[in-house]
Amino acid sequence: MTAQRAYSSVVVSRSHLAAGVAITAAAEAGMLFAARAPAWTGLVLAVSCLLTAVYVSTVRLAVGAGRIAIGLGPAAWRSRILATSDVAAAHAANLSLAQVFGLHVEWHCRTTRLTVRPGPTLVLRLIDGEVIRVSTPDPELAIELIKGKDVP
Repeated sequence: MTAQRAYSSVVVSRSHLAAGVAITAAAEAGMLFAARAPAWTGLVLAVSCLLTAVYVSTVRLAVGAGRIAIGLGPAAWRSRILATSDVAAAHAANLSLAQVFGLHVEWHCRTTRLTVRPGPTLVLRLIDGEVIRVSTPDPELAIELIKGKDVP
């Protein structure tokens, strides 16, 4: 039996997507009501709102080979790559809906929040003091790999 040496996850928030569709519909209704803007501006607004909703509703995490990759969007655009040696501490948290949006959580001047839904979250404290929270289905497995342990 071989040991697992990598972990990856993709988390998509349906509520973020639904909010994007609702905002797009409201914007389109406002444009039609005003009826002063050219028709193509409504299409541009709708497409940009939907692309933004898709981008902010997806979080990707990959742990393995001494690195952690965190990215937003379906293609993990603007990924951030960290060395596992940059992690001072890692723990799992179970965030509520309010905590996903930053309420009732410990904040630092250097906090990166990549949480898109309530539930299991990986919390990383880097050696420079930054705190990163990432939505992922199995934060405990990611933590074991960050600590350099082989997982059967």
